[in-house]
Amino acid sequence: MTDRAIERLTMRVSRERLTRGPQIGTAHAFRATDHDGDPILDITLVAAGDALALDAWETAALTRHLRNALAAAGEEAFPVLRFVSASEAGGLRPAAA
Repeated sequence: MTDRAIERLTMRVSRERLTRGPQIGTAHAFRATDHDGDPILDITLVAAGDALALDAWETAALTRHLRNALAAAGEEAFPVLRFVSASEAGGLRPAAA
């Protein structure tokens, strides 16, 4: 999968699963490796409001739901999620629509 396709999938899953608190405005995905050399997806989710207002139960479960969706699409890298507010996003490039 391309980074853009991962971002689109991440946005779809986050819209379905994050129903309390602010929605995710954009997602930014980059391929990386963890300290063991295994492939990961470094994904930053930018909240459309205060990232601290996101529901902890929903954000904790999002990795599992996203991992399942990625696996169904043929992606093997593990998603590592980071949640930030728009003001914290800084110079991140806009996500694909």
